[in-house]
Amino acid sequence: MSVIKYPPITTITIGIKAKDGILLASEKVYSYGDLIISKKARKVYPLTKNIGIAFAGISADISILTNYMRAQINLLQLETNRSIVTRAVAKLLSRILSSTKFSPFLTLSIIGGIDESGMHLYELDIWGSVIEHEKYVAIGYGSDSVLGILESNVTEELTLKEAKKVAIDAVKFGSKRTAATGFGVDILEITPSE
Repeated sequence: MSVIKYPPITTITIGIKAKDGILLASEKVYSYGDLIISKKARKVYPLTKNIGIAFAGISADISILTNYMRAQINLLQLETNRSIVTRAVAKLLSRILSSTKFSPFLTLSIIGGIDESGMHLYELDIWGSVIEHEKYVAIGYGSDSVLGILESNVTEELTLKEAKKVAIDAVKFGSKRTAATGFGVDILEITPSE
């Protein structure tokens, strides 16, 4: 039996829950191991007006999952005539990832959103495990180096404006210590709908 060895997912992607919204951020490098393929990769996307997703992983899998999630969310909202809640989006992605665990999507994911039950921040691994985080989350091979910055700066009183600065500083710091990361930060801010 042969074993396929995949290179590490060298992304730094973070989610922060601020007092006035959710922030998702990721650096822009797409790499395969130590080989940099692109310095303009996008890893943060809106799924609805109040829910977003951020990834660490293989670019093709990110694109497929984003498009599939948007289609499924639109279908569910049309069928129920209601806006989908953040937890339902996390569960939907969990089922998709779990159903492909023997040939997995090589992504780690963060789903952030705001709905009638409040603000939510979920982390999902490649097998579909769902973990809700209270304040912040960091994923990808370079995430260990940014946890200290998030831990010391993310508080209950943090605003989205302050969270944006924390996210940029954290990604810059992590990129200096993790090969094949950096070259800017993509940010998605999610605020409550009127």
